[in-house]
Amino acid sequence: LNHLWCLLNGESESLECKECRVQHRSRDDTVKMSKRSSQQHLEAGTAEVRPLRLLLHTSDGVVPFLAPELLHNCFPPEIVADSLWMGVAVRDTCAQPFHKNGDDPRTSNPRGYTFSGGVSVDSWMEPYTRVTVPSFDLIKDTEHHRKDVIGGGGSKNHATDKQVMLWTPNCGRHPITPDLYFNSCRGLKSAYAISLYDIALQDNNETSGNVRNVQKRQAAAFRRTQTWWNHFHKACVDNNAEEDESPALQLWAPISVHDNLTKEDLTTEISNIFSKEKNSDSIFVTGLSLVGWGHVSTEHRRYLLEAAVEMALPLKADVAILATQSLRHVLEAASLGATVVGSNLPTLWATQKRAFLVPIPLKSDELHAAAKKPRTASQQNENENLVTSPSVYLDEDGCLPLDIEEGSDFTKHSWFQDKNPLVKGCQCQTCKLYTRAYVYHLVCAKELLAEMLLFIHNLYHLVALLDELKMTRSNIEPNDLVHDILASLPSLPPE
Repeated sequence: LNHLWCLLNGESESLECKECRVQHRSRDDTVKMSKRSSQQHLEAGTAEVRPLRLLLHTSDGVVPFLAPELLHNCFPPEIVADSLWMGVAVRDTCAQPFHKNGDDPRTSNPRGYTFSGGVSVDSWMEPYTRVTVPSFDLIKDTEHHRKDVIGGGGSKNHATDKQVMLWTPNCGRHPITPDLYFNSCRGLKSAYAISLYDIALQDNNETSGNVRNVQKRQAAAFRRTQTWWNHFHKACVDNNAEEDESPALQLWAPISVHDNLTKEDLTTEISNIFSKEKNSDSIFVTGLSLVGWGHVSTEHRRYLLEAAVEMALPLKADVAILATQSLRHVLEAASLGATVVGSNLPTLWATQKRAFLVPIPLKSDELHAAAKKPRTASQQNENENLVTSPSVYLDEDGCLPLDIEEGSDFTKHSWFQDKNPLVKGCQCQTCKLYTRAYVYHLVCAKELLAEMLLFIHNLYHLVALLDELKMTRSNIEPNDLVHDILASLPSLPPE
C-alpha cells in the first residue's frame, strides 16, 4: 500500500521506495527478455509473425481504474506498443452540451447535447497508439440502454442516409452525421480512425415478412457504411491537402457484416477498399474492420473472417474486430488471423470481481495433450498456479469468481489464506506485490482497490495470452486452437 501511494503521487521511480527500485530493474529485464525472445525467433528461421494486438475499450477516452503514473508504470508505452492499443469512442469521449446563442453556460441549463470536434485526449494517453471509432458496438449500446428494443422491434438505431443515432453513457441518444463525426475524429488526433458505420439488429420473430425486412435493413446498413466510408476518406484527403503539417492518418474501412453477407460481396468490397486511388501522400488505408462480427452466427462469422484475412494478408493490412463479448470470441478472432481484437473484458471482469487465470505459456503440443487428458478432483488440486480446492472452478471465460453471496461464509474460499500470487510466474504488478489472500480480502471488504488490482492483472494476463497466441496460431488449426484452450482450463463444474 505504501508503494501504491508512492505511484499515485507521481513518484514512479523514487529512490526512497524499495519497490520502485525493484520495478525499475524489472522493467529493464522485461525489455531485455522481449528483445532476446525476438532474436531467438529470428535465429530459429521462423516465418514472419503476423501482429496481434488487444484494443482496450477506454471510457471517456481514459483507461479505467488507473491514474496516469500507475498506468505508465504497469503498462509502459514503449513496451506494450505492439501489444496493447487504446480504443477511443466518439460516443462517450466527444459528447458535449450545447447552449443557445446568448446563454451563459455557467448559469443556464444546456438545450441539448451534441458531438464536439474540440475535445482532445489527455496528454498522458498520447504515448499509446489510439484508434478512434464511432462506437465499439452499436448493437450492445442499444441493448444496454433500450432492453425493450430487442426481441420484436428489429433495428431501432433509426439510421438514415444522413445520420446514425449514438447512445451516450449519460446523455441519452443523439444523432451524428458524417461531417460531425469527421470533426470529432480530427480533434482526437488518433493514429488510426474508422469511419461512421451502421449495423442492423436481428429480429427474433422469424416470420417470412420479418425475415425480408431484416434483409432489407441489413442491405441498407451495408450500403450506408460504404457511402459513409467514401465520404470520410474524401474528407480526410481534403483536410490533409489544406493542412500541410497534419500528421499522416491511417484509416480502417468498416464493413457491416451479417448472416446474409456472401463471400463474393465481402471480397468485392475489400477490393474496392484497397484500390490504389484510395492512398495518398498523407492518407493510408491500412486495414478494415468487420463491425457486428460478434453478432453473426458462429460458422458464418468464422467464414467471413477467414475470407477477409485471406485477402488482407498479401497486402499486410490489419483486420480488426472492434468488440468481443467473451473469451471464446477473443480466441476465435485471434486464431483465425485477426491482427486487432477489441474488448472491454479486463474491465468487465474486474468490476465483477473475477480473476483471469488462463495458464500461459500455451505451446501447441502441450496444449493439445492437456485438452485430451481427463482431470480428476485430486489432479485439479495439484495445479497450484490456479485453484487449490475442487469447490472452486474457472468459468467459461477462464476466470475465478471472487465475490461471495451475502450471508455466506467467506472463510471457505480457497484464497482465504493463500499466500501465492494470483498466477505463479505472472509479471504484472498485482502478482509481484500482493497475494491471493490480500486481493480476496479486498473483495470481501468491498474496497475499490480490489477492482484496480484485478484490472491490472486481467489486462496484463490477457495481453500476455494474445502475445503467446501470436506465436502459436500458425502451428495449429483455428478450431482446434480454440477448443484446446477452453478444454485445457483446469475447471470443474459447480456442484
